Amino acid sequence: MNKKVLILLSILYSSLTFAQRYPYVLGYGAGERVLHQGNAVGDTFRVSFSGGAPLVNGNNSGRWNTSAFGGGRFIAGMRHDILFVENGFDKELFASKGYYGDFVELRWDLANYASQVTSFKIYRKILGSTDDSTQVANLPSDARTWKDEYAESGVMYKYTLLAEGIFPVAASLLNQIEGIGFRVPYGRISGRITYKGGSAVSGVSVIAETDDDFDGSAIYFNGTSAYLGVSPAAGNKKFKLDTAMTFQAWILPETATGTRTIFEKRYQYKLTHTTGTVSLIADSGAAADTLTLNFTQKADTFFNVTAMRTADSLVLYVIYNESIYYRASKALTATAAANNSEVTFGKSSSGEFFKGTIDEIRIWHKSFNQKTLLAQTSQYIEGTEKYLTAYYRLNEAIGDHFYDLSRVGFTFNEHHGYRDSAAQWSSAKIPLKSQLAVKGVTDANGNYIIAGIPYETNGSVYKFVPVFGIHTFDPSNQILFIGPGAGIHSNINFIDIASFEVQGEVYYRGTYFPVQGVSIRIDGQEAVKSDGTLVTTGKDGKFTVDVPIGQHNLQIVKNNHGFVNKGYYPAKDSTLDYQAPHTIQYRLLDTTLVKVIGKVVGGPLQAAKPKGLGKTTNNLGQAKIILTTEKG
Repeated sequence: MNKKVLILLSILYSSLTFAQRYPYVLGYGAGERVLHQGNAVGDTFRVSFSGGAPLVNGNNSGRWNTSAFGGGRFIAGMRHDILFVENGFDKELFASKGYYGDFVELRWDLANYASQVTSFKIYRKILGSTDDSTQVANLPSDARTWKDEYAESGVMYKYTLLAEGIFPVAASLLNQIEGIGFRVPYGRISGRITYKGGSAVSGVSVIAETDDDFDGSAIYFNGTSAYLGVSPAAGNKKFKLDTAMTFQAWILPETATGTRTIFEKRYQYKLTHTTGTVSLIADSGAAADTLTLNFTQKADTFFNVTAMRTADSLVLYVIYNESIYYRASKALTATAAANNSEVTFGKSSSGEFFKGTIDEIRIWHKSFNQKTLLAQTSQYIEGTEKYLTAYYRLNEAIGDHFYDLSRVGFTFNEHHGYRDSAAQWSSAKIPLKSQLAVKGVTDANGNYIIAGIPYETNGSVYKFVPVFGIHTFDPSNQILFIGPGAGIHSNINFIDIASFEVQGEVYYRGTYFPVQGVSIRIDGQEAVKSDGTLVTTGKDGKFTVDVPIGQHNLQIVKNNHGFVNKGYYPAKDSTLDYQAPHTIQYRLLDTTLVKVIGKVVGGPLQAAKPKGLGKTTNNLGQAKIILTTEKG
């Protein structure tokens, strides 16, 4: 049990109603030992005091004082009475950290004195302000939660909770606790992008733009002593990272000699950087695995470093954007077993301090395929994504801590971290909006979602712009208000008007028979209708598909079927420049053959025998079989 030692003026004696333990002292003389006597017979032990003669009758001018306690006993001690009191709280105030858009939630519980509390007072001030805190709530004694619905968006507050009735003076954990909380409201939009004919368009970025300032901040590391740390609880399952792991951060290194550590979980993983090289070390024993990736490092430009561990491999990416990236991988032989080590950013256990700026840190207990990884890395995430261990936007810009925004439903991971004083908040340099933005990317069915769209207290106006190479869209953008009561918008759809209808037909080779159910691929991706089904040939073998403007390659595909030129149009390694509607001037041919088995016999006896087993007797001699088709 935590104990609290309080020193109070003697005048407070009459008002104290909580637990007090005074020593009983008999026959004390200067420099002597005195006898402590309890209530039970024989309950005694001796106590030595070092000091001069006690001063009697509350005279506080000297070092010691005594006062009559009755029954020939005295209270002896310092000039201020020493009271040993149990804390009312055993942990600090919980304050939500960006988990809710509309309020900051406070939660607390009492370990002792619940029956003595008369009320709770809540005070608030902006974190870092020199102003006095302002009372914002007065709650009944049975309250254990409170929502601050008047907190400004994106402002960090220091909250103080005082439990009235326990003690007349505020003291940490005895009757007062504190916490830091903030709210960042987020909106969400969703929609679909299709060609004019209704086919889905995948890979389109829909970017959210606003005049409001949500650029945020990052952390600058000095290269000699600065770092960030996270101390997961022992046995934390999400920090085991022993079967799958992905670490991501946007970094802007400054010129420095030697190896610089970006991320380390000691005895398990370490990610380092030298100019033009990043390395991932799994394990730290004799059997450690090291994967190194060399890349062309651009001057004064952020890049994303992604380190992955799969079931059997190590993978590294350096990503400037979705088009410019580098990748390396190798088989994993080291164990890299789970442990309870602290996680650090910007230094290793042996030093190797990073110099430069780090932003947008994500840790996952899973790995990703390349397509998902590239799309996700270039956009802000919401924090509710599956398998997310910790998410640090590093937008606090003040204080000694940085906060984990990851959660599953309303269960918050709360893997918060601490900031070394040499690690400085900085808004001078952050990733470019072309690298990291509030945006969504359409999937194979043309659907997109933009989650985590921040807005001001009273709302923000956003323009949503679809971007995909040289394509144009109708409309070219959509303007929406994102704010209280209007945080979610759906069916924000766009039409890709930079596409053209392409028509063709598929027949079996050497016949007049059309082939039904053949699907069409554009540049290797299946063409999809507006309802999510594949574009295929009909009963007549004909198809119509929307093809984007520019150079593209088509291919026809059907399971267990073969095609002339393997189904490619115009050829396997060729493209056609589509600048207008196009009709393929010849039939695409299916080369699939079907085995035909039969017999020609005379009489019911031979006809009844099974085909193809050599049981039938040829009683007619030779016959000629001719297969023909009717011209369609």
